[in-house]
Amino acid sequence: MTLGEDGFPKHNGGYIEYDNEGDQMPRQARDPELRPDVEGREIVVMIQRLAEIDPDYNGNSYWATVFANLEDERAEEITEQYAENSDGKEPSDFTTDLGGTEFVRLSPTPEFEPSADLLEDTGWIQWNTFDRDSAEEVLFLNEQRLEEGHGSVYIPEGQDADDVVPDSVENLELNPGEDDWEDDAVTPAFGGGAGEAKEEAEA
Repeated sequence: MTLGEDGFPKHNGGYIEYDNEGDQMPRQARDPELRPDVEGREIVVMIQRLAEIDPDYNGNSYWATVFANLEDERAEEITEQYAENSDGKEPSDFTTDLGGTEFVRLSPTPEFEPSADLLEDTGWIQWNTFDRDSAEEVLFLNEQRLEEGHGSVYIPEGQDADDVVPDSVENLELNPGEDDWEDDAVTPAFGGGAGEAKEEAEA
């Protein structure tokens, strides 16, 4: 991973845009940030083919397991927490000996908040903190989407297309087909509101 001058990764590979049906916004996975409880500690990341772990899966995805050599007090705290939330496991079931050193197999946690600087730098705030019930905020988001070249607009369930689609959009397609996504002259719409508007137009 290459860091930029601001200390964050130069490339955010976690950005995934979904132009799908239903009331789903494109989601943006923020850049990784080191957990405070592992700072200064040794970490091991094991990557395995998911097909080698799950006999019912035959795709190309990978499974990542993160181990950390935590301070004793912290290791005891979280392994006991893991055991309490498990189905009959003991704290020791969440530790692994790697080269004579005991590592804790970490699980994702909402315990730590990402830094505000990182959220601002990666655009996470822009895409994840707007009010879908506010036509004004959705309109602003769609204006930003078009300015940044996404070429499609989001209409949440319960919102009127006239209220949340910028006036600059000339050829709005509420039921876009595959060709519409490739046509620069068409602005596809997605989200539950696009489906509602389509149904009303057909009624």
